[in-house]
Amino acid sequence: GQAEELMVGGLLLGVEPGQKYGSARFRLGHGDTLLMTTDGITEARRANSDGDSLCCEGLAGLALEAFRAGVPPGRVARAVLGGAKGFAGGRFHDDASVLVAIRR
Repeated sequence: GQAEELMVGGLLLGVEPGQKYGSARFRLGHGDTLLMTTDGITEARRANSDGDSLCCEGLAGLALEAFRAGVPPGRVARAVLGGAKGFAGGRFHDDASVLVAIRR
């Protein structure tokens, strides 16, 4: 029912040998979900706007809506991806990937 943002960034995995990445520690309780995306999702821009982007709040809204509908993790990922693409007028301008993991 709620989302918490963890900001950990870095270059796309596997692109640059020896690349250093940030880290964050957190605990997933039973039933908690980890949703990871590339910046193409949060930086999706609304068509015909002055830089209106989806941001983390929009991402959380898309994910929470899918979870409330009770869909499985793969469909949550597709719902987030589809929602971000719809927000952007059907076209991403950057890489767009979503990973969902649920602790059982």
